[in-house]
Amino acid sequence: MVTCPQVYPTARHRLCQWHIQQNAISHFEKLKSDRSFQNLFNKCLNGCYNESEFEETWRKMMKDSGLEGHSWFKRLYKHRVKWSTALNNEYFSAGILSSQRSESTNHAMGFQASKTTSVTAFFGIFETTVRRWRSEEERKEFNGIRSMPTSVYPLVDLLLHTSQVYTVKLFRIFEREFALAMGTRATILPIDDSMLVYRVQPAASEDGARHVTYDCSNQLIEYTCRKLQVMGMFCSHIIRVLHMHSVGEILNRYILRRWTKFSKKAMWERLLPSDIRISAANDAINWRRSMLIATNHLITKCHNVVEARLIFEKLCVKANEEVQSLLFKLSMDEE
Repeated sequence: MVTCPQVYPTARHRLCQWHIQQNAISHFEKLKSDRSFQNLFNKCLNGCYNESEFEETWRKMMKDSGLEGHSWFKRLYKHRVKWSTALNNEYFSAGILSSQRSESTNHAMGFQASKTTSVTAFFGIFETTVRRWRSEEERKEFNGIRSMPTSVYPLVDLLLHTSQVYTVKLFRIFEREFALAMGTRATILPIDDSMLVYRVQPAASEDGARHVTYDCSNQLIEYTCRKLQVMGMFCSHIIRVLHMHSVGEILNRYILRRWTKFSKKAMWERLLPSDIRISAANDAINWRRSMLIATNHLITKCHNVVEARLIFEKLCVKANEEVQSLLFKLSMDEE
């Protein structure tokens, strides 16, 4: 029997934090109104920096609340690697901590369907829902590429650059991190050659300090915060250091392609490599493959817009006429 680890050996199974919080409510009992307990529990979920901090916070919560012998919390601790962010900060998860996306998908379909809905009717609902999703996605993609998002902050070079590179939604996330960065203070630690080490922490608190090592000569960054691995985007600590050094652009090595405005274009370019384009005139099979990919991409973009479909159909008719005329002329020349 084939198991999941054999099929997906590098996959990281996670538990939904939202469901853990909901299940925990039934086990809190008198602790439901204990603010100190709730703060410690939430910190264990996604507020700890590393494993040692998690263990310390968990022990304090269990001791202060008298939960050392509680069976549910024992089981929860046993599976801690599946839900605590402190133990998963080396794995990319796009910042997703719950199954909210799956739940929203179920809701989008479920509010129109019921147990008595026939398969035919359900398929119609499904098609309509997917068509709406794709239309919304295309609209956002169109607006994101052809417009610039506004900001409540002055568009310094770093914000301006990210607004040009990231999608609107990811730019908003970066903008929030930028705002957090402006609320931190950075203390420079002993310097070793061109390597600068900063201790960055919230201005109004002594907690949450992170270390950022910055190499000015080639803009190499080392950091103790793992947000770049988990989210694929700089955290406020790194942004603070970059802003202090008047860095106006993020190097490509630190930009996750999937978060950029042109990720789809890059995907199609990978499917249509340059060597195939160069050899297209001499290699009929490769040329047919490249044209099928390009045409399919264009058809996908047009199929939801009647005007676009008409333009594509007219071009196909015109191209067919010109090709037929050329082939006829070539056949006459051969005779």
